[in-house]
Amino acid sequence: MRKRISIDQLKIGMKVEKLDRSWLATPFLRHRFTITSSEQIEQLHASGVQELDVDADDAYQDSGSFVPAMPAEAETSQPISPPLEPEPSTTPFAEELPAAKQVYKAAKLIIQQAMEDVRMGRALNMEAVSEVVGSMADSILRSPDALTSLTRLKQFDEYTFFHSVNTSALALSVGRHLGYGRAPLLQLGTGMLLHDIGKTQIPVELLNKPGRYEADEFEMMKQHVLRGAEILSNTTGLTDMFLKPTLEHHERVDGTGYPHQRSKTDLSQFGLIAAIVDIYDAVTSDRCYHK
Repeated sequence: MRKRISIDQLKIGMKVEKLDRSWLATPFLRHRFTITSSEQIEQLHASGVQELDVDADDAYQDSGSFVPAMPAEAETSQPISPPLEPEPSTTPFAEELPAAKQVYKAAKLIIQQAMEDVRMGRALNMEAVSEVVGSMADSILRSPDALTSLTRLKQFDEYTFFHSVNTSALALSVGRHLGYGRAPLLQLGTGMLLHDIGKTQIPVELLNKPGRYEADEFEMMKQHVLRGAEILSNTTGLTDMFLKPTLEHHERVDGTGYPHQRSKTDLSQFGLIAAIVDIYDAVTSDRCYHK
């Protein structure tokens, strides 16, 4: 049962259901989360939140005393503990390459359709996305080099689509090297395939502008991060770990990135991987504003 309260009544342990502010105006991934610190309450104050809905049933026992709750994101936000060493390759490169080519082509078509769906206001087909990322992960687990060798494919007029598939494949390869199991690989690969989905909300002429952005244009471009995270947070079934690559791929370990200027200690391992492979694929590609 929901209860509307003022921000001054908010306490640690309460489960927030809805805020009176736009999602983009707050530093939180979503508007349903459990308050675990006084810092979160201060952040809501600073964002201009005055009233919010909380889950009254979760927040209080029959006696009326307060019941602290575990944070909704705690389990998924913990660092992944990989096994001591990654699984050895089981399929020779040459044998895996034809299957890798098929899944690469399929992934490119899937991300094209996903971006078109978002532009047209349709729901993301997460079943298709999950299936193709599963095939990519399986290829990486069978042979670490076949799929990543295809990331050398570059085509200027379809850069965004190739970039999405390339970064997903590269992130899966890094995850495999770190010893990730299939479940975290699927989270990482899906997050990277969709990490630029927010660009569907940016004017095409700005995306394809030759030359450097003006300051106001760059501010508009930076919005693709939060817009993408918002799109994915509204997609049924995606936990916060899937959102980490989208939200953190432009953050930097020295705190100079965006949108939240988080430094290394505040970034997830998925976010760190996302930033590395995003930069790597970008600097090895010809784009409209530089070679």
